[in-house]
Amino acid sequence: MHRVLKLLTKKHRLSDQKRENRYITIDNLKEQVDTTLRTTKKSFGLRELRILYVLFLLLLAPTGARPTSVLLLRFRDIRIVLARDPNSGPHKILIKFTLEFTKTYLSSKDAKTITIPEVLFDPSLTLSIQTFLLGILFRHRAFKAPSLTYSERLTQLDIYPGEQELPIPLKASIKDVYIFRRAIKTLVGYEISSNELISYGMIAGWIKRYSEIAGMEVPTIPYNLRYNAGNVFDRSNEVSDATRNLMLDHANSTPFQRHYLGRQIVGDPYAIIRGLKPQDTLVQASCSIGHSISKRRPVDLTAD
Repeated sequence: MHRVLKLLTKKHRLSDQKRENRYITIDNLKEQVDTTLRTTKKSFGLRELRILYVLFLLLLAPTGARPTSVLLLRFRDIRIVLARDPNSGPHKILIKFTLEFTKTYLSSKDAKTITIPEVLFDPSLTLSIQTFLLGILFRHRAFKAPSLTYSERLTQLDIYPGEQELPIPLKASIKDVYIFRRAIKTLVGYEISSNELISYGMIAGWIKRYSEIAGMEVPTIPYNLRYNAGNVFDRSNEVSDATRNLMLDHANSTPFQRHYLGRQIVGDPYAIIRGLKPQDTLVQASCSIGHSISKRRPVDLTAD
């Protein structure tokens, strides 16, 4: 197969370079989410799909997970906990979600669980996973306690003295239901299907379209967020190589170095050689897809 591809590449004078694995920074993601929530250039048959789309991006961004593993999340994979703050602050809502390994043809691997703590006084609610996920849970009355129908009810809960957390269980009847379900057309409009999954192609199309509306020069794909997470983990002193590999579902560091480590060097080597202070922030921003955003960039063909 590789031999045939090489022959075709040579015959038609095609490039044999890999697809550029540029990433979307968290600031780029915020721009895309803001665009998604306010634009009128792209609409959904059902408004809930817009919220699900944003939730998909927000769950994908911090995990470095394969997009399909996020799409396959069911309500049983979500655990909501009210936790006591070790620093004597207010109780915080923790979202724990378990992702399964999707490349099962390689080998079977244990599922991994990610914990997302609530950020009090979050400077950007558009990047708050709690805001969008809890909205979906309230929308479908997913909590086992019938009184938990809006966010203020959660603030009235308390943790039993001497304990560190209060689990907030979901209904058993929805445990096998997918979170990311597509809309189906009915006689009176659209409604969320009982358990039909949004396809990868559908979500990828939305991401590409919204990146165009946001003014990005390079159309984005779901894997751009995975690339970003991998590279951020690699540069962080808070994340070991072992943890990075676990987050990315890699057996060792070789796949990351071959396929995920950005080929645009995020650093200022000339400053290092000259003994100057590296301008890493500037270089890092310039290497992201969102650095070329321009609201003047045409989105669709015009009569002119």
